[in-house]
Amino acid sequence: MQEIENIIQNHQYLIDNTNKKRNIISFLRIFSFIASAVSLYKFLSTSLNVYFILFLISCIVFLLLIFISKKFQEVILYYQNIVQVCLGIKKEFCDQQPNMEHVDHHPYNKDLDIYGEKSLFSKINRTETFLGKQRLSYYLSHHLIECDQINERQMAIKELSSKMDWCIYFLAKAKLLDLDNFNKDVFEQTNNSFLKISAFTRVILYLISIVNLSLLTACIFTKFSPIILGITVLFISVSSLIVKLKYGKLIKNTYSNIHLRAAQYHEFKDLFSFIEKEVFQAKINHSYQEKLRKPSASISLKKIAQLIQNLENGHAPLLGVILNTIFLWNLHHSIKIDKLLSDLKSHIPDWFDTFSEFEALICFGIFAYKNKNYNYPICSENSPLLEIEKISHPLISSENSISNNFTIGNSNNIAIITGANMTGKSTFLRTIGVNLILAMNGCPLPAKKFIFRPMKVFTSMSSSDSLSDGTSYFNAEIKRLKHLLEYLENNIPLYIILDEILKGTNSKDKLEGSQLFLEKIISLNTAFSCIIATHDLELTNMVEDYPHHIINRCFELNEVQGKLEPDFKLKHGVTKTMNAIRLMKEYKIID
Repeated sequence: MQEIENIIQNHQYLIDNTNKKRNIISFLRIFSFIASAVSLYKFLSTSLNVYFILFLISCIVFLLLIFISKKFQEVILYYQNIVQVCLGIKKEFCDQQPNMEHVDHHPYNKDLDIYGEKSLFSKINRTETFLGKQRLSYYLSHHLIECDQINERQMAIKELSSKMDWCIYFLAKAKLLDLDNFNKDVFEQTNNSFLKISAFTRVILYLISIVNLSLLTACIFTKFSPIILGITVLFISVSSLIVKLKYGKLIKNTYSNIHLRAAQYHEFKDLFSFIEKEVFQAKINHSYQEKLRKPSASISLKKIAQLIQNLENGHAPLLGVILNTIFLWNLHHSIKIDKLLSDLKSHIPDWFDTFSEFEALICFGIFAYKNKNYNYPICSENSPLLEIEKISHPLISSENSISNNFTIGNSNNIAIITGANMTGKSTFLRTIGVNLILAMNGCPLPAKKFIFRPMKVFTSMSSSDSLSDGTSYFNAEIKRLKHLLEYLENNIPLYIILDEILKGTNSKDKLEGSQLFLEKIISLNTAFSCIIATHDLELTNMVEDYPHHIINRCFELNEVQGKLEPDFKLKHGVTKTMNAIRLMKEYKIID
């Protein structure tokens, strides 16, 4: 992280240096203002032209210094954003969370702590806009299931992790965007009403503007001859009235739809240009970049921003009256805007999607950069379903985590995990699940080796009741298992992660139900890999009837100084120790 620290120090120096320059400019502004006031006073007192010239020069210098001061302020804000982005990268978790509606019904989000405080999302998320945040959330909730796509995503992440300066500058520029009222659909809106104006009518409208200007010129050259002046006033008045009656409402609608977007067009133009200029080798990054280059998003948005600015000038109180009366200014610019937006309508959605894709991928790149000791998983259609060495949980610090090995070699295999309370069963399940999500997003993992076949992930670990829905805990779990079966019955391959299913019923019913459920999924032809944690040791006897489908693994307790302590290491076989009664005695719940 020394590179990040260096960027912070360098830009803090630039902030201080630029602030000093801005302070000098502020002093010069005061001086130029005083100079203009004194020059004006002297001119009014003496009528000497030299003082009037000095007054004009002072005013020009004053306005120029205001412009320079504004530019310095923009530079300082950009540098401050760079520092804030770097500080955010150094943090372990971010505070922002996406919209998490319907998370309970998602195949794995709730069980694997994808969202929430100190979640996988908060570990990875470094987005600065809600567009990027939504895209990153989508990635984590809809992982890839094709090796080609996963491998391409890996290459994109590797490339971005090697361009950390560029990633930081991208996020700093994204932080400048004002997206409080952003709606992508508004950028795509064109009322197309102006496109219905015939070419002949457009020629007439341009001729009217030319005639207006010609008549005004004639007035000047004839020293406002009463006849010429009368014709001019009559023609301009009638033409302006006709245009207002016929097109006034359409012009107003165009302006109301788009005038608030001028700044956003301008800001996105700079960011798109930043992406267009970078050199990318990874296929995904290059393909996204090409979407912005053909046609050039930055150039197109610059044109739109300029047209919108011109349209806003046409709505200025005094200037607007002159421009619209003589040149039909707002009408001509509304036609141009409508035409340009119509031409770009098929590209604009891709541009903003590309921006969000880059912002989300940058988060993965930062995650990879911060965890250089992680290894990229190997996706293979022909490998064992899972072959893992020394895996740990990415949300648990390396000082507190215990790594484990795990392999499921064949399709339709079920690993039954047994162990006493607090020995690490649930943590192990989540470790496998979370790392699968990372792997199928192209990210590196805290594992020495991680070979996998891509399949969807489905978990049932922490079902809950719902008073509002009238759903009991047990009923919620049954619905969850039914949903799981629907995936398999529809031939959707799954990684299945289950923690103590059927907890809401008695022991005998629970055991028999668990056995029947596992037999049911074994009987289906859909490929799956299942890991189930349980306290029902009798469930492990299924290995006798299904030796080619069932494997038993366990977490054990070791006696240390008269106490049973877990070592959190996964072992072959069935657990031989339990600790519920011993724990109750330790906490003096029972004698």
